[in-house]
Amino acid sequence: MTNETTPHPLVQFLTQCLRSAPPIAPASLYQDSQTKWVLEQVKTRVSPTILDYGCGNCRLLCGLLSTDASPWSYCGVDMEQRDWRLLTGVTQATCEERKIQIRTATPIQLRQDPPGQYDIAVLMNVLHELSISELAAALADIRRGLKAEGHLLLVDMCLLPEGEPRATPYYLNDLEELFGKLHDFGYTSKSGIPVIATVIPQNEIPVYADAKALGRRILDRKRMEWAKLAVRPELNPAVIQEMIGKGDEVFKLGFLSVLVANATARLDEDEVVVASEAVDSAAIAIIEHFRDVFLREARNVVVTELYERLVSQHSYEAIAKALEILTDVRIGWFAPFVHGAESRVIPFERFEWFEDQYGLAEIRKNGLVAMAWATADDWERSFE
Repeated sequence: MTNETTPHPLVQFLTQCLRSAPPIAPASLYQDSQTKWVLEQVKTRVSPTILDYGCGNCRLLCGLLSTDASPWSYCGVDMEQRDWRLLTGVTQATCEERKIQIRTATPIQLRQDPPGQYDIAVLMNVLHELSISELAAALADIRRGLKAEGHLLLVDMCLLPEGEPRATPYYLNDLEELFGKLHDFGYTSKSGIPVIATVIPQNEIPVYADAKALGRRILDRKRMEWAKLAVRPELNPAVIQEMIGKGDEVFKLGFLSVLVANATARLDEDEVVVASEAVDSAAIAIIEHFRDVFLREARNVVVTELYERLVSQHSYEAIAKALEILTDVRIGWFAPFVHGAESRVIPFERFEWFEDQYGLAEIRKNGLVAMAWATADDWERSFE
Protein backbone atom coordinates (compact mmCIF):
# COMPACT_ATOMS: atom_id res chain seq x y z
CA MET A 1 0.00 0.00 0.00
CA THR A 2 1.07 3.60 -0.60
CA ASN A 3 -0.02 6.71 1.26
CA GLU A 4 -1.74 9.69 -0.35
CA THR A 5 1.51 11.57 -0.97
CA THR A 6 3.41 8.70 -2.57
CA PRO A 7 2.14 7.52 -5.96
CA HIS A 8 1.79 3.82 -6.55
CA PRO A 9 4.92 2.29 -8.16
CA LEU A 10 2.85 1.44 -11.24
CA VAL A 11 1.90 5.11 -11.67
CA GLN A 12 5.58 6.05 -11.46
CA PHE A 13 6.49 3.33 -13.97
CA LEU A 14 3.78 4.34 -16.45
CA THR A 15 4.73 8.00 -16.13
CA GLN A 16 8.34 7.14 -16.99
CA CYS A 17 7.12 5.17 -20.01
CA LEU A 18 5.43 8.32 -21.35
CA ARG A 19 8.76 10.09 -21.84
CA SER A 20 9.51 11.01 -25.43
CA ALA A 21 12.85 9.16 -25.40
CA PRO A 22 14.71 6.76 -23.10
CA PRO A 23 17.17 8.30 -20.66
CA ILE A 24 20.85 8.37 -21.68
CA ALA A 25 23.37 7.23 -19.10
CA PRO A 26 25.67 10.09 -18.06
CA ALA A 27 29.36 9.95 -18.92
CA SER A 28 30.14 9.98 -15.20
CA LEU A 29 28.67 6.47 -14.88
CA TYR A 30 31.81 4.90 -16.35
CA GLN A 31 32.68 3.17 -13.06
CA ASP A 32 29.54 1.04 -13.13
CA SER A 33 29.74 -2.77 -13.38
CA GLN A 34 28.76 -2.94 -17.04
CA THR A 35 31.52 -0.60 -18.20
CA LYS A 36 34.02 -2.40 -15.98
CA TRP A 37 33.10 -5.75 -17.56
CA VAL A 38 33.59 -4.33 -21.06
CA LEU A 39 36.96 -2.81 -20.07
CA GLU A 40 38.11 -6.19 -18.75
CA GLN A 41 37.37 -7.72 -22.16
CA VAL A 42 39.12 -4.87 -23.97
CA LYS A 43 42.28 -5.44 -21.90
CA THR A 44 42.75 -8.81 -23.56
CA ARG A 45 43.50 -7.12 -26.90
CA VAL A 46 46.73 -5.45 -27.99
CA SER A 47 46.20 -1.97 -29.47
CA PRO A 48 42.48 -2.65 -30.02
CA THR A 49 40.20 -0.79 -32.40
CA ILE A 50 36.83 -0.33 -30.68
CA LEU A 51 33.38 0.37 -32.16
CA ASP A 52 30.97 1.66 -29.48
CA TYR A 53 27.54 1.33 -31.12
CA GLY A 54 24.94 3.44 -29.35
CA CYS A 55 27.62 5.38 -27.50
CA GLY A 56 25.24 7.94 -25.96
CA ASN A 57 27.20 10.30 -23.74
CA CYS A 58 30.46 8.40 -24.32
CA ARG A 59 30.39 6.53 -21.01
CA LEU A 60 32.60 3.74 -22.37
CA LEU A 61 35.04 6.29 -23.79
CA CYS A 62 35.36 7.90 -20.35
CA GLY A 63 36.07 4.45 -18.93
CA LEU A 64 38.79 3.85 -21.52
CA LEU A 65 40.34 7.24 -20.79
CA SER A 66 40.40 6.46 -17.07
CA THR A 67 42.73 3.50 -17.67
CA ASP A 68 46.42 3.66 -18.50
CA ALA A 69 45.95 1.38 -21.51
CA SER A 70 47.33 2.63 -24.81
CA PRO A 71 47.43 2.75 -27.71
CA TRP A 72 43.86 2.17 -28.83
CA SER A 73 41.38 3.54 -31.36
CA TYR A 74 37.74 4.36 -30.60
CA CYS A 75 34.70 5.18 -32.74
CA GLY A 76 31.46 6.07 -30.96
CA VAL A 77 28.29 5.75 -33.06
CA ASP A 78 24.90 7.21 -32.30
CA MET A 79 21.94 8.64 -34.22
CA GLU A 80 23.31 12.13 -33.58
CA GLN A 81 27.06 12.67 -33.77
CA ARG A 82 28.46 13.26 -30.27
CA ASP A 83 31.02 15.91 -29.33
CA TRP A 84 33.49 13.66 -27.53
CA ARG A 85 35.78 16.57 -26.58
CA LEU A 86 32.92 18.33 -24.79
CA LEU A 87 31.71 15.14 -23.09
CA THR A 88 35.15 13.97 -21.90
CA GLY A 89 37.20 17.17 -21.55
CA VAL A 90 40.06 15.48 -23.39
CA THR A 91 42.13 17.46 -25.88
CA GLN A 92 43.72 16.34 -29.13
CA ALA A 93 47.12 16.93 -27.56
CA THR A 94 46.33 14.35 -24.88
CA CYS A 95 45.27 11.86 -27.54
CA GLU A 96 48.54 12.34 -29.39
CA GLU A 97 50.54 11.99 -26.20
CA ARG A 98 48.79 8.73 -25.28
CA LYS A 99 48.80 7.49 -28.89
CA ILE A 100 45.04 7.04 -28.99
CA GLN A 101 42.57 7.91 -31.73
CA ILE A 102 38.99 9.03 -31.09
CA ARG A 103 36.14 9.83 -33.44
CA THR A 104 32.35 9.77 -33.41
CA ALA A 105 29.93 9.17 -36.27
CA THR A 106 26.32 8.49 -37.17
CA PRO A 107 25.33 5.09 -38.61
CA ILE A 108 25.14 6.63 -42.10
CA GLN A 109 28.66 8.03 -41.74
CA LEU A 110 29.94 4.68 -40.42
CA ARG A 111 28.63 2.96 -43.56
CA GLN A 112 30.94 5.09 -45.69
CA ASP A 113 33.97 3.46 -44.04
CA PRO A 114 35.61 0.35 -45.50
CA PRO A 115 34.42 -2.87 -43.80
CA GLY A 116 36.52 -4.86 -41.33
CA GLN A 117 38.06 -2.01 -39.31
CA TYR A 118 37.42 -3.04 -35.67
CA ASP A 119 38.63 -5.70 -33.26
CA ILE A 120 35.81 -5.14 -30.77
CA ALA A 121 32.26 -3.81 -31.07
CA VAL A 122 30.23 -2.90 -27.99
CA LEU A 123 26.43 -2.81 -27.69
CA MET A 124 25.85 -1.71 -24.09
CA ASN A 125 22.36 -1.03 -22.74
CA VAL A 126 21.04 -0.43 -26.24
CA LEU A 127 19.33 -3.65 -27.29
CA HIS A 128 16.08 -3.15 -25.36
CA GLU A 129 15.59 0.33 -26.90
CA LEU A 130 15.71 -0.76 -30.56
CA SER A 131 12.92 -1.44 -33.02
CA ILE A 132 13.20 -4.61 -35.10
CA SER A 133 14.60 -2.74 -38.11
CA GLU A 134 16.99 -0.76 -35.90
CA LEU A 135 18.21 -4.00 -34.30
CA ALA A 136 18.81 -5.59 -37.70
CA ALA A 137 20.62 -2.49 -38.97
CA ALA A 138 22.76 -2.22 -35.83
CA LEU A 139 23.84 -5.85 -36.09
CA ALA A 140 24.52 -5.44 -39.83
CA ASP A 141 26.66 -2.36 -39.15
CA ILE A 142 28.54 -4.20 -36.42
CA ARG A 143 29.09 -7.31 -38.53
CA ARG A 144 30.34 -5.14 -41.37
CA GLY A 145 32.58 -3.07 -39.11
CA LEU A 146 34.26 -5.97 -37.32
CA LYS A 147 37.32 -7.79 -38.59
CA ALA A 148 36.81 -11.48 -39.39
CA GLU A 149 38.38 -12.40 -36.03
CA GLY A 150 36.56 -9.61 -34.17
CA HIS A 151 33.92 -9.93 -31.44
CA LEU A 152 30.77 -8.15 -30.29
CA LEU A 153 30.50 -7.47 -26.56
CA LEU A 154 26.78 -7.36 -25.79
CA VAL A 155 25.63 -6.08 -22.41
CA ASP A 156 22.04 -5.32 -21.44
CA MET A 157 19.71 -5.33 -18.47
CA CYS A 158 17.07 -8.07 -18.30
CA LEU A 159 15.10 -6.08 -15.71
CA LEU A 160 14.67 -2.38 -16.42
CA PRO A 161 14.98 -0.31 -13.23
CA GLU A 162 12.55 2.29 -14.57
CA GLY A 163 9.99 2.70 -17.34
CA GLU A 164 11.21 3.46 -20.85
CA PRO A 165 9.13 4.18 -23.98
CA ARG A 166 8.64 1.05 -26.13
CA ALA A 167 11.28 -0.91 -24.22
CA THR A 168 11.36 -4.67 -24.87
CA PRO A 169 13.90 -6.47 -22.65
CA TYR A 170 15.73 -9.52 -23.99
CA TYR A 171 16.92 -12.58 -22.09
CA LEU A 172 19.72 -15.06 -22.77
CA ASN A 173 17.42 -17.57 -24.51
CA ASP A 174 16.27 -14.79 -26.87
CA LEU A 175 19.85 -13.96 -27.77
CA GLU A 176 20.68 -17.62 -28.36
CA GLU A 177 17.77 -17.76 -30.82
CA LEU A 178 19.34 -14.77 -32.58
CA PHE A 179 23.04 -15.73 -32.45
CA GLY A 180 23.24 -19.41 -31.51
CA LYS A 181 24.79 -20.87 -28.36
CA LEU A 182 26.48 -18.16 -26.28
CA HIS A 183 29.02 -17.94 -23.49
CA ASP A 184 27.11 -16.58 -20.52
CA PHE A 185 29.03 -13.97 -18.52
CA GLY A 186 25.85 -12.56 -16.98
CA TYR A 187 25.66 -11.44 -13.38
CA THR A 188 23.46 -9.60 -10.89
CA SER A 189 24.44 -6.01 -10.09
CA LYS A 190 24.78 -4.66 -6.57
CA SER A 191 21.34 -3.10 -6.93
CA GLY A 192 19.86 -6.52 -7.74
CA ILE A 193 19.44 -6.00 -11.51
CA PRO A 194 20.18 -9.10 -13.65
CA VAL A 195 22.59 -8.19 -16.46
CA ILE A 196 23.24 -10.10 -19.68
CA ALA A 197 26.90 -10.10 -20.74
CA THR A 198 28.23 -12.17 -23.62
CA VAL A 199 30.91 -12.27 -26.33
CA ILE A 200 29.79 -13.01 -29.91
CA PRO A 201 32.18 -13.82 -32.79
CA GLN A 202 31.78 -11.73 -35.95
CA ASN A 203 30.72 -14.70 -38.08
CA GLU A 204 27.83 -15.54 -35.74
CA ILE A 205 26.15 -12.15 -36.21
CA PRO A 206 23.30 -12.58 -38.73
CA VAL A 207 23.03 -10.50 -41.91
CA TYR A 208 20.32 -7.84 -42.10
CA ALA A 209 17.42 -9.82 -43.57
CA ASP A 210 18.03 -12.79 -41.27
CA ALA A 211 18.35 -10.57 -38.18
CA LYS A 212 15.09 -8.85 -39.03
CA ALA A 213 13.20 -12.11 -39.58
CA LEU A 214 14.59 -13.55 -36.34
CA GLY A 215 13.82 -10.33 -34.48
CA ARG A 216 10.18 -10.48 -35.56
CA ARG A 217 9.89 -14.13 -34.58
CA ILE A 218 11.48 -13.58 -31.17
CA LEU A 219 9.36 -10.53 -30.38
CA ASP A 220 6.15 -12.21 -31.50
CA ARG A 221 6.92 -15.17 -29.24
CA LYS A 222 7.80 -12.93 -26.31
CA ARG A 223 4.57 -10.97 -26.75
CA MET A 224 2.53 -14.15 -26.42
CA GLU A 225 4.53 -15.27 -23.39
CA TRP A 226 4.11 -11.91 -21.66
CA ALA A 227 0.37 -11.88 -22.44
CA LYS A 228 -0.09 -15.34 -20.92
CA LEU A 229 1.82 -14.34 -17.79
CA ALA A 230 -0.26 -11.16 -17.48
CA VAL A 231 -3.64 -12.95 -17.51
CA ARG A 232 -2.51 -16.17 -15.78
CA PRO A 233 0.26 -15.16 -13.36
CA GLU A 234 -0.34 -18.25 -11.24
CA LEU A 235 1.06 -20.41 -14.06
CA ASN A 236 4.63 -19.31 -13.50
CA PRO A 237 5.09 -16.94 -10.53
CA ALA A 238 8.85 -17.65 -10.39
CA VAL A 239 9.36 -16.34 -13.92
CA ILE A 240 7.34 -13.21 -13.16
CA GLN A 241 9.39 -12.59 -10.04
CA GLU A 242 12.63 -12.98 -12.02
CA MET A 243 11.39 -10.65 -14.77
CA ILE A 244 9.91 -7.91 -12.60
CA GLY A 245 11.48 -8.22 -9.17
CA LYS A 246 9.67 -6.39 -6.41
CA GLY A 247 6.10 -5.17 -6.74
CA ASP A 248 2.55 -6.10 -5.83
CA GLU A 249 0.08 -7.86 -8.13
CA VAL A 250 -1.17 -4.57 -9.56
CA PHE A 251 2.36 -3.52 -10.53
CA LYS A 252 3.14 -6.90 -12.09
CA LEU A 253 -0.03 -6.84 -14.19
CA GLY A 254 0.68 -3.28 -15.33
CA PHE A 255 4.33 -4.04 -16.09
CA LEU A 256 3.51 -7.10 -18.20
CA SER A 257 0.70 -5.25 -20.00
CA VAL A 258 3.16 -2.52 -20.98
CA LEU A 259 5.59 -5.13 -22.34
CA VAL A 260 2.81 -6.67 -24.43
CA ALA A 261 1.85 -3.23 -25.76
CA ASN A 262 5.49 -2.36 -26.52
CA ALA A 263 6.07 -5.62 -28.40
CA THR A 264 2.87 -5.08 -30.38
CA ALA A 265 3.97 -1.56 -31.29
CA ARG A 266 7.40 -2.78 -32.37
CA LEU A 267 5.87 -5.48 -34.59
CA ASP A 268 3.42 -3.00 -36.07
CA GLU A 269 6.02 -0.33 -36.85
CA ASP A 270 8.22 -2.91 -38.54
CA GLU A 271 5.86 -3.02 -41.53
CA VAL A 272 8.16 -0.72 -43.50
CA VAL A 273 7.20 0.36 -47.01
CA VAL A 274 10.31 1.04 -49.10
CA ALA A 275 10.00 3.44 -52.02
CA SER A 276 10.00 1.53 -55.31
CA GLU A 277 12.69 3.84 -56.69
CA ALA A 278 15.01 2.87 -53.84
CA VAL A 279 14.37 -0.84 -54.46
CA ASP A 280 14.93 -0.42 -58.20
CA SER A 281 18.21 1.40 -57.58
CA ALA A 282 19.40 -1.28 -55.14
CA ALA A 283 18.48 -4.05 -57.61
CA ILE A 284 20.50 -2.39 -60.36
CA ALA A 285 23.49 -2.10 -57.99
CA ILE A 286 23.14 -5.80 -57.06
CA ILE A 287 23.10 -6.87 -60.71
CA GLU A 288 26.03 -4.61 -61.60
CA HIS A 289 28.05 -5.99 -58.69
CA PHE A 290 27.13 -9.55 -59.66
CA ARG A 291 28.24 -8.94 -63.25
CA ASP A 292 31.50 -7.35 -62.15
CA VAL A 293 32.44 -10.16 -59.75
CA PHE A 294 31.32 -12.94 -62.09
CA LEU A 295 33.28 -11.58 -65.05
CA ARG A 296 36.36 -10.50 -63.11
CA GLU A 297 36.66 -13.38 -60.62
CA ALA A 298 34.46 -16.09 -62.19
CA ARG A 299 32.52 -16.66 -58.97
CA ASN A 300 29.05 -16.02 -57.61
CA VAL A 301 28.44 -13.24 -55.10
CA VAL A 302 28.02 -13.99 -51.40
CA VAL A 303 25.00 -12.30 -49.80
CA THR A 304 26.93 -10.67 -46.97
CA GLU A 305 29.23 -9.12 -49.59
CA LEU A 306 26.25 -7.31 -51.14
CA TYR A 307 25.27 -5.70 -47.86
CA GLU A 308 28.86 -4.74 -47.07
CA ARG A 309 29.60 -3.22 -50.48
CA LEU A 310 26.28 -1.55 -51.30
CA VAL A 311 25.10 -0.10 -47.99
CA SER A 312 27.21 3.03 -48.40
CA GLN A 313 24.81 4.04 -51.19
CA HIS A 314 21.62 2.05 -50.49
CA SER A 315 19.65 1.35 -47.32
CA TYR A 316 19.66 -2.12 -45.79
CA GLU A 317 15.90 -2.25 -46.26
CA ALA A 318 16.12 -1.45 -49.99
CA ILE A 319 18.85 -4.08 -50.53
CA ALA A 320 16.83 -6.70 -48.64
CA LYS A 321 13.64 -5.92 -50.58
CA ALA A 322 15.49 -6.01 -53.91
CA LEU A 323 17.00 -9.40 -53.01
CA GLU A 324 13.58 -10.67 -52.01
CA ILE A 325 12.19 -9.85 -55.46
CA LEU A 326 15.29 -10.98 -57.38
CA THR A 327 15.15 -14.41 -55.69
CA ASP A 328 11.36 -14.88 -55.83
CA VAL A 329 10.84 -18.40 -57.19
CA ARG A 330 7.98 -17.22 -59.43
CA ILE A 331 9.53 -14.19 -61.08
CA GLY A 332 13.10 -13.83 -59.80
CA TRP A 333 16.24 -13.92 -61.89
CA PHE A 334 18.34 -15.61 -59.21
CA ALA A 335 17.83 -18.86 -57.34
CA PRO A 336 16.17 -18.63 -53.92
CA PHE A 337 18.78 -19.16 -51.22
CA VAL A 338 18.74 -20.46 -47.70
CA HIS A 339 19.22 -17.42 -45.52
CA GLY A 340 22.71 -17.03 -44.16
CA ALA A 341 25.77 -14.85 -44.52
CA GLU A 342 27.50 -17.28 -46.88
CA SER A 343 24.52 -17.86 -49.19
CA ARG A 344 25.42 -17.28 -52.82
CA VAL A 345 23.50 -15.40 -55.49
CA ILE A 346 23.17 -17.85 -58.40
CA PRO A 347 21.47 -16.76 -61.67
CA PHE A 348 18.48 -18.50 -63.25
CA GLU A 349 18.15 -18.83 -67.02
CA ARG A 350 15.55 -16.08 -66.70
CA PHE A 351 18.40 -13.69 -65.87
CA GLU A 352 20.08 -14.40 -69.20
CA TRP A 353 16.74 -13.84 -70.91
CA PHE A 354 16.35 -10.49 -69.18
CA GLU A 355 19.90 -9.51 -70.16
CA ASP A 356 19.30 -10.47 -73.81
CA GLN A 357 15.81 -9.02 -74.19
CA TYR A 358 15.74 -5.99 -71.89
CA GLY A 359 18.69 -4.76 -69.81
CA LEU A 360 19.08 -2.48 -66.79
CA ALA A 361 17.65 0.56 -68.56
CA GLU A 362 14.24 -1.13 -68.50
CA ILE A 363 14.38 -1.40 -64.71
CA ARG A 364 15.03 2.33 -64.51
CA LYS A 365 12.15 2.95 -66.91
CA ASN A 366 9.48 0.49 -65.76
CA GLY A 367 10.54 -0.66 -62.29
CA LEU A 368 11.92 -3.95 -60.97
CA VAL A 369 8.62 -5.68 -60.19
CA ALA A 370 7.12 -4.93 -63.61
CA MET A 371 10.25 -6.13 -65.40
CA ALA A 372 10.46 -9.28 -63.30
CA TRP A 373 6.90 -10.24 -64.21
CA ALA A 374 7.43 -9.27 -67.86
CA THR A 375 10.58 -11.38 -68.08
CA ALA A 376 8.89 -14.36 -66.40
CA ASP A 377 5.91 -14.18 -68.78
CA ASP A 378 8.07 -13.81 -71.90
CA TRP A 379 10.37 -16.62 -70.81
CA GLU A 380 7.44 -18.97 -70.19
CA ARG A 381 5.91 -18.12 -73.60
CA SER A 382 9.21 -18.96 -75.28
CA PHE A 383 8.57 -22.63 -74.49
CA GLU A 384 5.10 -22.68 -76.04
